[in-house]
Amino acid sequence: MRAGHCRAAFTCFKLAADRGYSKAQFNVGLCYEHGRGTEKDLEKAGFYYCQAASSRHAMAQYRYARYLLQHGPGSLQDRQHTAVALLEQAAGAGITEAQAYLGVFYMRGLQPQEKRGLKYLLQAANSGDAQSRFHVGVCYEQGLGVQQSLAEALRHYRQSAAAGSRQARDRLWAWQQQLQDVHTKHPFPSGLRASSSSPDFWTIEPVSANVHSSQPGQCGLTLPHSWSTGTLHMMLLSSAGWSCAFRARTVPVELQGWEAQHCWQ
Repeated sequence: MRAGHCRAAFTCFKLAADRGYSKAQFNVGLCYEHGRGTEKDLEKAGFYYCQAASSRHAMAQYRYARYLLQHGPGSLQDRQHTAVALLEQAAGAGITEAQAYLGVFYMRGLQPQEKRGLKYLLQAANSGDAQSRFHVGVCYEQGLGVQQSLAEALRHYRQSAAAGSRQARDRLWAWQQQLQDVHTKHPFPSGLRASSSSPDFWTIEPVSANVHSSQPGQCGLTLPHSWSTGTLHMMLLSSAGWSCAFRARTVPVELQGWEAQHCWQ
């Protein structure tokens, strides 16, 4: 959209927002957050997101929660309490971004709630989020909040890869390489060679206890939607808390930002 059109749109949104229309308030928040049609101002963005969130605008609840955790005033504990309540409401309203965010949030806290985190990751995955589907695979592979099952992990990795996740494709490739190594060191009986030459990921769970990845970057939970305002500065999501969540397992974790679409309403 051209700069002149952005300024005109911002003016219209601002007039409606100041008259109490929640969708316009959300749009004004977007304009201030991204500097569209006006100067970028995160404090004003937070103000308008808050206004819209108070009217139960679900996406505004999600974005205001993010604002509180990254830039909001007051103590971290108070901001966290308010933000989680908003994220829960947004997730319940079907906002995939909030579901994905909560999933990682609960997995990575200093006191992880793995089952709760998995619940939200599954919700986001079932809403079509390929990255959350990959994270569900990580949970099954590592036994986080669920009975450890390599077969289920690979099923989710396959679905995530089919939906475009590069991490899932890399993870599947890594497992295939490891299975080939296992087959080389411990050949199957001759009668099974034909079927084992091209590994079937659904049949490998019996060897999972002896096959672990120690390659950096092969597996991990990604903190979603940090695209617009930089890296999240959430102390409770420290690497120490994350290592506790994984209970010092051998598979390291990467934190990467990934982009989400934003649109006016």
